[in-house]
Amino acid sequence: MPGPWRPDRTIYQITEHGRTTLRQWLDASLSLAGCASDDARAPSSDTTHTAGVPRSDPADQTQRQKAIVELHQALDNAWNAGDADAFAARWTEDGTVVSPLGQASVGRAAIRTDEAAAFNGPMKGTRHKLTVSHMYWPEPNIVVIDGDAEISGFRDDGGAPQPPLTAKFTSVCVQQQGKWFISHLRSYVYLKP
Repeated sequence: MPGPWRPDRTIYQITEHGRTTLRQWLDASLSLAGCASDDARAPSSDTTHTAGVPRSDPADQTQRQKAIVELHQALDNAWNAGDADAFAARWTEDGTVVSPLGQASVGRAAIRTDEAAAFNGPMKGTRHKLTVSHMYWPEPNIVVIDGDAEISGFRDDGGAPQPPLTAKFTSVCVQQQGKWFISHLRSYVYLKP
C-alpha cells in the first residue's frame, strides 16, 4: 500500500501544454478561498486550430468563431444580471458545469437551480468575465475552448471590497439545430512549480 500523500509528491501527470498534477487540482480549491495562482501560462498562443475539419470558407470560420465568443459573453451577461434561467439556457439539456472545487451541476435544470442559489447567496452582486483564448475544432459543429475566468465584486462581512477570483476554464461547445450550446465547462487553476 502506498505511503501517505504529501503535497510535494506527484500523483499523476498529463502532458499537453505543460503538466497537470494533483497539486494543480488542489490549488483549484485554494482559488475559491481567494488564494488563486498568478501563473499566467496560457494553453497556447494560437487563437484557433482546426484539425480533421474540411477547409471551409474563411467567412464561415469567422462566423463560427464569433458565435462561440458571443456564447461565452452571453454567460457573462446572464451571470451579471443574476438571471439563472438565461444562464442555464446556454447549456445543452444534459450539460455540465464543474467548479474548481469539483462541485458539479449536471443537466440544464440542475444548472438553473444551482445558479439561482448562488446568485441569491454567495455570488449575489458579483461580476463574471470569460475570455476565450484558444479554439480547437475537432469537427465543424464541435469546438473545445480554453480561456480565462474572473469573478469580481466580492465584499467581506463589513462591506470592504475583496480581490477577484481568477481561474482558467475549458469548455466544449456543440451546435444543435443551428444554435451553439455549452456541453461541458470546467474551471481550474495552475500551481506554480
